Amino acid sequence: MILMKHFIIAILLLVHIDPMAGQKRRVLADQAYDLMHYSEAIDLYESVFKGSGDSTLLQKIGVCYLKYKNYRRAQQYFGKCLNHMKSNPNLYFKYAELLYITGMRDSSAAVLQEYIAYNGANADTERLNSSISAYDSLMIEKDGFNITPAPFNSKDGDFSPLYYGKQILFTSQRSGSMDPWTGKHFSGLYLAEEDGSDIQQVPIEFAENFHSGSAAFADAKTMYFTTTSKIKGRYDEYNLQISIAGKTIDGKWVTSGLFPYCDPEYNLAYPTLSSDGKTMVFCSDKPGGNGGFDLYVSEYKDGRWNIPIHLKEINTIGDEVFPFIGQDNMLYFASDGYAGLGGLDIYKVNLLKYKESIPANLGSPFNSSYDDFGLISKDRLKSGYLSSNRNSETGIDRIFYFNKKTINP
Repeated sequence: MILMKHFIIAILLLVHIDPMAGQKRRVLADQAYDLMHYSEAIDLYESVFKGSGDSTLLQKIGVCYLKYKNYRRAQQYFGKCLNHMKSNPNLYFKYAELLYITGMRDSSAAVLQEYIAYNGANADTERLNSSISAYDSLMIEKDGFNITPAPFNSKDGDFSPLYYGKQILFTSQRSGSMDPWTGKHFSGLYLAEEDGSDIQQVPIEFAENFHSGSAAFADAKTMYFTTTSKIKGRYDEYNLQISIAGKTIDGKWVTSGLFPYCDPEYNLAYPTLSSDGKTMVFCSDKPGGNGGFDLYVSEYKDGRWNIPIHLKEINTIGDEVFPFIGQDNMLYFASDGYAGLGGLDIYKVNLLKYKESIPANLGSPFNSSYDDFGLISKDRLKSGYLSSNRNSETGIDRIFYFNKKTINP
């Protein structure tokens, strides 16, 4: 953290004291980029090199916006250095995806075919091609629901809602110290009435000082929640883990330990529990998965959590994240590994029949061309909440309430 403070101070001094030192700021921008401090890198790159035709620079700005989840700006910058990007197959394919996400489906198909001509087909190109073909079918129900921003949203990012009695527990980035990667506050847990009143932070004693959120309850006194590890793992990073907290007699939450299969070498996060608290589904990028974050299930029997089972029939080479176990053992989760509308889409599958079932895309309006995840419902999708960065040019996540429209006779 000390080094980070010195780095930020150096940037501020250089920007305000020596505004003509463009080359020096380029060095600092490249350093921020290499450290994955993308929000800082964007400000430096754009303030010094606005209008530049430097293809390497334009590509880096595009990557910064991509990491920052501002897909439209990323697509615009990639488009300005298209010939340069053709030498980078990964980014050139990402450009085809961004065209699809931002509504330019014909252009996306053209770039995709050019990519295949030079680099061949693979699982990613098949997924994008299937998404383009399936677009119309995923839009059939787009007018069947009301989708409105939840009244307890902030300007800083809110996601992963959860029913907590008559209140909503959710994750928010509205206060606290800053994450240099995203330029946003580290996340924490908050409680609110559904009408947006009485919003309060949920302090958890002995929780880590970085991210915490995405919780699940085994019972009224036992909470599982996502936080950061105390120990650095692979790539010299603090990975996510699932912590356990107990509620004291005076109503305080106190961290009591870790889910037994946590390991600082990889991420293990975003738990959901069945209504009886005996089945947990969570996400992990532990070795042996299909790729990225995968879904795992563990059963609580004889006073302990059994060894998690990899849901390999559901998982893809992409990410499967933010699961929720609803009624009738229906598992809802977000994925970017199936055909969809773009970014993360929400899917459903029966947890008891997942081996012989193909997850179904919920389509619009549950899904959009951006990231949609963290869905909850207690009445089989007649109403509920979901998280999304739709309608946001800055990648900010918000919570949306949905309810099925009534059909007049």
